[in-house]
Amino acid sequence: PEKLFAALFTTPIDGSGNEVEVSSDNTGYSRQQILSFMSPSQGVYINSEPVVFGPALVGWGTVMEFAIYDEK
Repeated sequence: PEKLFAALFTTPIDGSGNEVEVSSDNTGYSRQQILSFMSPSQGVYINSEPVVFGPALVGWGTVMEFAIYDEK
């Protein structure tokens, strides 16, 4: 994919489709683009720039997991 985005979740990601992503309704949250990766090493990619979320306008709950998507 041309662009990748990080997303935050307040429930475990278990493949059931019932995961809960942090709400983007007037909360200050949105998926953030991962801007650059270092060359892969042993099949592992590492982002070379911090992924910054926020600022939060309200509490987002407890973030438990993250996921990477190819769409915002």
